[in-house]
Amino acid sequence: MSRQFNELIKEFNGIRLYAREFYINGFKLREEFREKSLRSYDNERRRIESYLHQYIESEQNSTGKSIRLELKQQQPAANPFFKLWQTKSFTKNDIFLHFTLLDCLVNDNLLSLTQLTELLHNCYLSQFDEAPTFSEITVRNKLKEYCQLGVLQEVNNEKRLPYKIAAPLQISANLVPVLHFFKEVMPGGVVGQFLLNQIDSDSESPFAFKHHFIVHTLD
Repeated sequence: MSRQFNELIKEFNGIRLYAREFYINGFKLREEFREKSLRSYDNERRRIESYLHQYIESEQNSTGKSIRLELKQQQPAANPFFKLWQTKSFTKNDIFLHFTLLDCLVNDNLLSLTQLTELLHNCYLSQFDEAPTFSEITVRNKLKEYCQLGVLQEVNNEKRLPYKIAAPLQISANLVPVLHFFKEVMPGGVVGQFLLNQIDSDSESPFAFKHHFIVHTLD
């Protein structure tokens, strides 16, 4: 049985390179790509096409087949490259810590690193046979990552540094057109799209761009 192909992206730098070379510059043959092996190229091209297939056009000529990004006359509702930023892969531990840490902090407003680590083992991992153990270093690294992302907040305290879930960002309805504009204009970009996704806005953008520079999304 062949190994199932994983469409999720672990490192964005590689995807950025392929997307820029083939879907922005375009007109490059498979054999002309010298950065990686042909097998790596095939895997990454297939991975990107799983998200951008409706915008990809190929051309066959006497020298071979080239592919490029093709946007039709009708402007897309959102920059197609935004999809590449929403395809991060996760490990089993990432998924476990994501849900359990947030569950702990929903029930208890403020918890320290030691308290969170004990809760993970006593209330969650203890329910499974041959469950792994997580050191405080592993838990702290995940907490630090989530603080940097704005998911959690570290609270200053004289004796310890407890954590809590950060208050959600409140976006009023009159800011939705602003997000529609700045998600297509640097430096807003994909941040504006993420905020629209957060509030589940189904509104159509009131803006149309004569010169729509989508390529900067990759930077």
